[in-house]
Order: sequence, then C-alpha cells, then structure tokens
Amino acid sequence: MARKRYVEGLEHARSVFDGLAEAELEKLTDALNRGGREMVSVARTLAPRSDDDLHVADDIHHRLRPRADGRAVEVMIWAGSEKETRDAAFRSEFGRHPGGEGQERHPGHEAQPFFWVAWRAVRRRVRSRVRRALRAGAKAAVQRGRR
Repeated sequence: MARKRYVEGLEHARSVFDGLAEAELEKLTDALNRGGREMVSVARTLAPRSDDDLHVADDIHHRLRPRADGRAVEVMIWAGSEKETRDAAFRSEFGRHPGGEGQERHPGHEAQPFFWVAWRAVRRRVRSRVRRALRAGAKAAVQRGRR
C-alpha cells in the first residue's frame, strides 16, 4: 500500500512559484539551456569515435521542451537522430554481446559509456545553477508579494 506524503507549506510554495515573473522564468530557462549545452559538450567529448563506425558524437543534441502547463520547461538530451546512430549509441553505452540476430560471428565489445558518465560529471553544476535561479526567482516573488 502506498504511503501518502504530506508537505507543510506546499500551497505557499506553489503560490510563490506561480508568482514568478517572466524575467525569473527566463533566467530559469537560461539555466536549463546552459545545463543542456554543457551536458552535450561533455558527452560529445566522451563519445567514442572510429573511422568505420557512425560518429555518435556528432549526433548528440539537446532542446528545451515546454511542458503541458505552459510554464515549466524540461531539457531533452538525446544521442542519435537516425535509427542507425541511436543503435550505435546504445551499443557503445552498454556494450554488445558476441553473436546477435543475423550476425552470429560478431565478436561483441565492451561498453564504452559516455552519456551517463557525462551526466554524472555535470549534474552538480547543472542542479546548482537551476537551484540558484529558482531561489532567486522565489525570493523576488516573495518580495513583490510583501510590497
């Protein structure tokens, strides 16, 4: 049975974040965008490159996507816009077993992770940047409410 969790002051927090002005939302969006660019940059640096394989590093991208409520934004980061590069990114990240469907003689290879390694490398900076933007926006919203 799932436990219900109650948070004191949740309605106040929601009212503060609903009171964020467009300038604060723009700063938050900028922080998310900078985090996405940083993650892509590190992932491209760590992605394996080979002459005979598709260049996964060249096909790592990010974009900001507004959510259904119209105010919040999320960052999407992906490797591979085509099926071949998506498959190559997956095989590189997690490795490949010998054999496989239609390729009984494939020797397989060890994992060469790059995507999650990049996220672990940048997540503290990204989270800190987003928290600073949220905190500054919340403080400004509270100050406007007190006037």
